[in-house]
Amino acid sequence: GVHAGNTGGAAGNCPSVIPGCTDPLAWNYNANATTDDGSCQYGCPVPGVVAVTLPYSGVALTNCGNGNNISSANASSGPLGTYYLNGEDAAYEFTAAGTTDIIVDLVGNASYSAIFVYDACPTTGGVVVASSGSSAMNENCSFTPVAGTTYFVTIDTWASPTCIPAYDLSISEAVMGCTNPLASNYNPAANIDDGSCVMAG
Repeated sequence: GVHAGNTGGAAGNCPSVIPGCTDPLAWNYNANATTDDGSCQYGCPVPGVVAVTLPYSGVALTNCGNGNNISSANASSGPLGTYYLNGEDAAYEFTAAGTTDIIVDLVGNASYSAIFVYDACPTTGGVVVASSGSSAMNENCSFTPVAGTTYFVTIDTWASPTCIPAYDLSISEAVMGCTNPLASNYNPAANIDDGSCVMAG
C-alpha cells in the first residue's frame, strides 16, 4: 500500500532535546541546552572558597592539599604574570562594606608565595585589582574597594614549592593613627601610622 507522511527515514528534521542549564547568570550555563534540567549553579565554582568577614585574621593556615584550582589557564594573573598561579591555592571571599582601603598581609614559611585579589570569582571573569608576589616568604598589598563588591583573595605559589605548609593571613580595612605604643596618643586599632604620634618629654 501507499503510506502518507513520514516513513521514519527523515532523521534530523525533529528538534533534539539537549538538557542543561539555560540560565545565562549561572556559571555552568549551556548555550546549546534546549531544556533546563535544574543543574544551574551559582556562586564561585572554585572548590574550598572560605567566606570571611573583616577584619579577618587566620593563623597557621595552609594551601597544601587544596589542588591547583586557580591557574593561568582559567584565571587572570594581572601584573605578576602566570608564574605565581602554578602551585596549590587557597581562596577567601568577602564583600566590601565601604570604600576604606583594604590591606592584605601574608606571613608564610615558604618562598615564592603570592597574593592575588580579584573583584569577582577568579575563574569566572574576575579581574586582579591588587597583587604581590616575590621570592620572599611574606607579601602585602592594598586596594580601594567598591562597596558591595565581593572580592576573592587567592594565596598561591610558584610551581616550586607547590604549596605553603603554614601561613598567617590578615585582611582588614586600613585604620589610620599612631601605632607607637609608647606615644600618649597610641591607637591600638591603627594598622597604618599617620605620623601623628605624640611622645612624652
